[in-house]
Amino acid sequence: MDFTALVLASSVLALLLSLVLGLTLRWVPDSDGARLWALAFAPLAAGQALKIVEVDTTLQLVLRDPLILTGFALLLTGLRQYLALPRLWLPSVAIVLGSLIANALFTAVWPLPAAREAVRLAGMAVLGLACVAALRELREAALRPVRDFLQGVFGLIALLSLLRLALLPLEPGAPLAMAEDLARLVQGLLLLAALLGLMLLLTARMNLMLGRLSMHDALTGVLNRRGLDEAAQTTLAFARRVGRPVGLLLCDLDRFKAINDTHGHALGDEALKAFAELLREQFDGADLIGRIGGEEFALLLPGAGPREAMLAAEALRQRVAAQPLLLPAAGTPLRLTVSIGVLSQPAQEASWGAMLAQADAALYEAKARGRDRCVLAGEDTPAAAGRLPPAPAGAGSA
Repeated sequence: MDFTALVLASSVLALLLSLVLGLTLRWVPDSDGARLWALAFAPLAAGQALKIVEVDTTLQLVLRDPLILTGFALLLTGLRQYLALPRLWLPSVAIVLGSLIANALFTAVWPLPAAREAVRLAGMAVLGLACVAALRELREAALRPVRDFLQGVFGLIALLSLLRLALLPLEPGAPLAMAEDLARLVQGLLLLAALLGLMLLLTARMNLMLGRLSMHDALTGVLNRRGLDEAAQTTLAFARRVGRPVGLLLCDLDRFKAINDTHGHALGDEALKAFAELLREQFDGADLIGRIGGEEFALLLPGAGPREAMLAAEALRQRVAAQPLLLPAAGTPLRLTVSIGVLSQPAQEASWGAMLAQADAALYEAKARGRDRCVLAGEDTPAAAGRLPPAPAGAGSA
């Protein structure tokens, strides 16, 4: 079997794929560090080619192993940058320079091919294991399969390097030479798999980010109407299974139009972001927070009965009234108040569309009574049909 041709073919294919990756990165958001992945395969391919070439000149022997390690160092550095980790330039440069110095010594001063090979294999093992460690920081559950695949690939590269390092002291022979050629081919295929895995990571993370954007309000970062509707269906279905009530607070910042008219829409946007942050501080992660539209926000409180929902609403109302927003653009602290329509629905009766309508009626009543107050939805709450935007298809009852 012609292992040399296969190694060369895998290197050329990896180089072409890295070129495609480099050309497409301009259209990929949140891709810091990925350009280093594309760049890494140039020295990797060059180093592999120099190992395949039969003419063993001094310059070739000195450069080929440092080139390969440069490629691995760029992969590690780009990966850490992509994951927002310190890039560890100094250790990577030390490994490459150490290999260059060792190759020069073991070529021009003490010709020891096995020593050159040992330095390269040790460097590959260290950099491969460092890639495995860096990937542990990729904690998103949706990206776990890609993370596991990449950790497996870099782990196999490190393991294969250590195995080849352990076989170096053995006497050279035909079986060992064939095993070495096979190991070189497997290592080339693993590098190709690593490149494909990194491209898959880019795609998966971009899709995850786009999915989050479609479910979250771009200004405040809380759920948008679509995201809240979908999350509410899951929450209400679970509430029915366990027989727990569900509370809903529908909040509207009082006289918010006057803020926009007086201070401008830019400051109004800052106020909305500050209010959303206050909501996140006030309520824990089990509660769902969404922006219905404009200055209206909805909070879904699993397990909250009428008393608990009213206590939560009143605590929020008092905090907003007592805590002016410190917005530098306003010049002075900006004082806001909030009106809240409150609803608690028994689990068996929980229907998202009906809950929104009843809470909106309670909010309308709070506004009618003078604002800066909480009103609990009940039989005497006037109807206020048509004030909320229609829910997307399928967002009625769970």
